[in-house]
Amino acid sequence: MLNQSLATILATLIGGVLSIVGGFFANYYIQSSSNRLQKQKEIRNILEHIYQSTLAISNAYLQIKVKSFYSKKRDIAKEYYDLSNNMSEIESMVDLYLSPLKENFLEYKNEVINSLVIVFDEKFTDEQLTWADKASLNSDQLEGISGKFRSSITKLLKEKGYSYF
Repeated sequence: MLNQSLATILATLIGGVLSIVGGFFANYYIQSSSNRLQKQKEIRNILEHIYQSTLAISNAYLQIKVKSFYSKKRDIAKEYYDLSNNMSEIESMVDLYLSPLKENFLEYKNEVINSLVIVFDEKFTDEQLTWADKASLNSDQLEGISGKFRSSITKLLKEKGYSYF
């Protein structure tokens, strides 16, 4: 049998070791939770930025459409630059961080490009549709694809638990 003083020292050592190990585990848990929350916050900010950029693209497209109808094509340089810049930002964020959105983004990007082609193209082969009719029709398609891309952003936010509700 162990004498009283040896048992006390042994209990103290075991308690100390358990305290140290518990401290390391608690610190690891707190650090990993903090990193996870920070990552969620960064992804949420990226998704919110992408969503806002799609709204800016829609606004720039509308400005391009209106200005190209009522004024000369050279007067739309700023809007075209804004649209291109926002599209490039979205593309880089989707490529780097949000690969689940890649397919919907490519569909969105192609529709924006096709919409711009119609706005810049003044020669239409279909005589029954006027320029305004074609631009309006294409604008509806663009809004449909924009809505689909935005809903995929919202869905990703909700799936990953980044929702406030």
